[in-house]
Amino acid sequence: MGPLGATMGDVNGELANLITLVAWGNAWLQGREPEPIDFERLNTTYRFAREVEFVVPGVPPEPPGVVTTVAEWLACLRALGTRRLGLEAASYAGALPQHLAAAFAGHDFGHIAGVGTVTSAWKPTREVVAPQASDQKIWQLRLTGTPGQGEPPVPGQLELARAHDELDASLAAMGNFCEREGVPLWGERFAAAIALGAEDDPVIPFHPDLVPPSTEPAVRRLLATASAGWVFGGMGSWNDVSFPEPEQGDVAEWLTAQLYDKTVAAIVAAANRTGLR
Repeated sequence: MGPLGATMGDVNGELANLITLVAWGNAWLQGREPEPIDFERLNTTYRFAREVEFVVPGVPPEPPGVVTTVAEWLACLRALGTRRLGLEAASYAGALPQHLAAAFAGHDFGHIAGVGTVTSAWKPTREVVAPQASDQKIWQLRLTGTPGQGEPPVPGQLELARAHDELDASLAAMGNFCEREGVPLWGERFAAAIALGAEDDPVIPFHPDLVPPSTEPAVRRLLATASAGWVFGGMGSWNDVSFPEPEQGDVAEWLTAQLYDKTVAAIVAAANRTGLR
């Protein structure tokens, strides 16, 4: 059992950054929040970022270019005629199960889609540029834009509620398994994730600024549950837990895969709901 058993989780940092850009981007594009000022320095999803780049596709007759602040990126989105942003999950065909692959830097979680006059796709990458940095700001985060790739749907209230119900059911199944198999601290963690998402106005663990204040409560609750129940890390995470009997391991593997799928589906639904005017 890892040492994090009873503590709240935090969604993968790369995925968290995509969520926050979609949620805040929609709020800015729709005039629900003030313009971003030093966002890449203040938002917690950039806390380990030393450099930020947005590679912007050209709007004829202008050539492609690079901007280095979120505010400049927002201006570029407006120049492209972007009305809303969405999150598209990546398809996956790797050798490792997704819940294990997600623990590694550079895992492909998906991309941001810009919907408007010109449809755009924004693919994230990151690179270590200061491995010895004393302030832990080691990463360069880059978002590269290309012309259109589809239009993510905006889920309705029933779809959002269904995503939350399915995530809660998966977390409860994990908790029941933990109680049966003698890992109660992990069971407490899954139960705590469910309880957090039932609060009226929960604080999202680790990234309390993941979404802006204007975000509807149902979205905030769903992201709080997903973030608190994110256990797909490396050493010390749920992925690091092993069981003596093969049958136990098989059940744990199946339940964990189900939880990963429901968590990502919930995150996508919540992020895309922020595109509703």
